Amino acid sequence: MEREELQQISQMRELYHQKIAQIEEQISKLDQVINEHEITNRSVKQLVKGDTKEGLIPIGAGVQIPIQYIKIESTLIDIGSGIHAEKSLEETSKLLETRIGELKELIEQLVTEHATTKQAISELNHKLESTIKSIENTQPKKDQVMPKSKQKKKRRRYGGELTLDD
Repeated sequence: MEREELQQISQMRELYHQKIAQIEEQISKLDQVINEHEITNRSVKQLVKGDTKEGLIPIGAGVQIPIQYIKIESTLIDIGSGIHAEKSLEETSKLLETRIGELKELIEQLVTEHATTKQAISELNHKLESTIKSIENTQPKKDQVMPKSKQKKKRRRYGGELTLDD
């Protein structure tokens, strides 16, 4: 029973470690998405001010086309499920800020889940250690030396042949 319990605890601990790795990966990806949204939002705010008259349009593979523009009044933005809508620069900026806030809340939830999972791992480690100690205390140690009076001498028959006692 105790060995099965040890295996179950070890498996749960391994699952929690995998969960932590997944959470950390999700947080990393969300940080990248937030960074992209913040950069885009700064660009949109610059367009609202109208300070800039030149820009670069990325076309892929690290290639950008320089452009000059007179007045930009709207953007096309993905509003979900691949549906794009035309929004004013101010609406686009507000939408990006909302998304950034939602992403940060999601990261906070993941951080909380990460901490909870770490606590669960700690509890499992403690339970594992106590179970191992209880197993060690209930089983006689192999290293213990029996007193000589209790030790039996090996008996051999005449001629050095082994007996059933050997």
